[in-house]
Amino acid sequence: MTRPKTPFPKSVIGLLLAASLAIVPMAAPSPAMHATAHAQGTMCNTLTNTVYISGSSASQPLIREAQRALLIAGQSITLVYQSTASCDGVGGLLNATAVMASGTYFTFTDPMDASSVTTHTCTPVATGVLSDIAVSDVSAAACAHNLGGTFDLGTNHHEILGPVQSMTFVVPTTSTETSISGEAARVVYGFGGMTHTVAPWTTTSQLFHRAPSSGTQIIIGENIGLLSTHWMGTEESGSGALRDAVHAATGPALGILASDVADAARANLHILAYQHIGQSCGYLPDSSSTTTDKANVRDGRYALFNPLRFTVSTATGGAVAPHSGATAANVQSVLDFVTLAPTLTSAQGALMVSAAAHASTVPLCAMHVTRATESAVPVVAEPTAPCHGLFESIAGTPPGRTAATACTSDAACTAGTAHTCRFGFCEEH
Repeated sequence: MTRPKTPFPKSVIGLLLAASLAIVPMAAPSPAMHATAHAQGTMCNTLTNTVYISGSSASQPLIREAQRALLIAGQSITLVYQSTASCDGVGGLLNATAVMASGTYFTFTDPMDASSVTTHTCTPVATGVLSDIAVSDVSAAACAHNLGGTFDLGTNHHEILGPVQSMTFVVPTTSTETSISGEAARVVYGFGGMTHTVAPWTTTSQLFHRAPSSGTQIIIGENIGLLSTHWMGTEESGSGALRDAVHAATGPALGILASDVADAARANLHILAYQHIGQSCGYLPDSSSTTTDKANVRDGRYALFNPLRFTVSTATGGAVAPHSGATAANVQSVLDFVTLAPTLTSAQGALMVSAAAHASTVPLCAMHVTRATESAVPVVAEPTAPCHGLFESIAGTPPGRTAATACTSDAACTAGTAHTCRFGFCEEH
């Protein structure tokens, strides 16, 4: 999959540039200065305004794009991210169990150019620092259901929905398989190629899955009826390791990946259509194997999806309570960005919609359905402040739909029912 170096349509470039001029909360280095090369082993606390995030390994592309959006907006904050697993991240925060032993952060020589990114590692000032924000593909309740233990939000933590992540079954490009059903997936991973089998996935060592605390595994398991602790096959430590294992497999192999990881690996892996239990056919997350429009996720036909959760500790009165020494204002700014808070300006919102689309996720404002839990039946629900036009201008307009009209004001949106100019495109409300 390839995406343009500058993923912003011309109609919103002005909005994005305005963000970098109008949203400067503190004296700070410019994005170019922020992109200065850093040596491996840098102490994380020496970076500019560090905010720590830990959890879902599948969220790394979104964290990277959120960092880019913050830089364009003039927010000189460094996101230090640790890839663990969804429930490890949220469980560590809820139970004050430090998991941040090392971190990853991203710099850009030109934040408007997505390809100018460099990935670095750093060491926290104290080994095992508690993160400021936990990111999870699943709810704390789903973690508790699958793993047991304590995942209690209580009154001192707040869980906020972020962009929608979709999960996939993947096979090597040499595979001739094109789809898998929920029933078949339950047999494959429930029995691990033994006793009961589904051809061609009959070799235990070639059935790759994640740890029980993985959000990818929990979302899929909740939909196919298989607890995350009951999966059989070969366990991989993270999304990258699983991606590489499926690619290197020499026989019929099967794996699970979030769409953002799978989309970036399309040259080496094929995403299978998924036929949910009760459906008469399978669907890809996208309208085709060559698009990234997430049309079937947005419309609820593709069942393996869930909004990301961002969890923070809170003080009396509900204010964000950081753990790492970061300021509450900086942590709140990050939280507002990644969850597309209503308090964002139009320019900031456009940046984060673009970031979500560029990371192969779907902001809630571009969804046509919602669901109450990881496995609940999707129900039609239009967002109160939609961003379909901007999202589709980046991810692609699904077949059968008309591309949104670019605009600079509501006056340009009088035709038909589209009467609101939002993020540079006409929306119906």
